Amino acid sequence: MNYNQTVNKCLSQIRFHEDNPDGCTNAQEILRTYIVVAPSFLMLDSSNSETADTGIDEWATGMNNVLDILVALHSSSQLEYETVHALSSALSESWGNTFSKEMEAAQQHIKGLLARLRGLMDDPDSTSSVMHFDGNEIDLDFM
Repeated sequence: MNYNQTVNKCLSQIRFHEDNPDGCTNAQEILRTYIVVAPSFLMLDSSNSETADTGIDEWATGMNNVLDILVALHSSSQLEYETVHALSSALSESWGNTFSKEMEAAQQHIKGLLARLRGLMDDPDSTSSVMHFDGNEIDLDFM
């Protein structure tokens, strides 16, 4: 099962409810578990798929699905710092992994994911290497 399939299975089983903040927190804890394993899935998907690029594309689709959820949570003011930090760390680790196999397609996807993540920051137009989410520092300068 690739990362996209794994994430879709996860997302179909957890619910984010505005009227139940505790349920949303628990759902984000589960989501963070899937975010943390994303770098490993990048390596698995790129080496276990029909082609490396196919695996990388599937991984990127899963990561974009995760970001879609984060954007929705952010728009309803429910997105937690820990979830944003987990995604930032996963993207940083994934970026580092791409150099061991010269995975340019993955690097392009990570750049796009990072741009979407920057959009969730307190000041998304800032040019600083250290961004802030909900007043907390997030280091997005790993490229």
